[in-house]
Amino acid sequence: MHENFIDVVLDGQLVRALVDSGASLSVISETFRRQLKKLLFCSSQNLTFRVADGNHVKPLGTCILRVTMQNQTQPFEFAVMPKCSHDVILGWDFLKASQAIIDCGRKKLTFDEMTFEPQQPNRLDVFTIEDCLIPARSMAKIRISSPRVT
Repeated sequence: MHENFIDVVLDGQLVRALVDSGASLSVISETFRRQLKKLLFCSSQNLTFRVADGNHVKPLGTCILRVTMQNQTQPFEFAVMPKCSHDVILGWDFLKASQAIIDCGRKKLTFDEMTFEPQQPNRLDVFTIEDCLIPARSMAKIRISSPRVT
């Protein structure tokens, strides 16, 4: 970790992410989402973020990215912001899921194994292992993973 930044691989692309323990949720910029060509999902929640300059900003939706750290890849949901000071901000949700240990004295950030605690216990989230395109009015067999199913 250099200052408040770490290098992380998102969908196969190395990116320098801001680590912000004061951010409740992790976010990516709309520009970065478009660069990765990822789908934008409309959020069912009516969220508004209070950003660093004190303004309130509504996210455009959410996006699922494959996060690779320590030779382990897991899907993770990011809020997508219309404008963002950094392409990627890793917030408290990511720090908790990755079991991050912040050592301020040594200016060191270490991660344990990625885990996921369900926000809604009766909901089962599944993710495709690789991006895929399924034509309209058709069926396809795809490989999926779920953080809660082993």
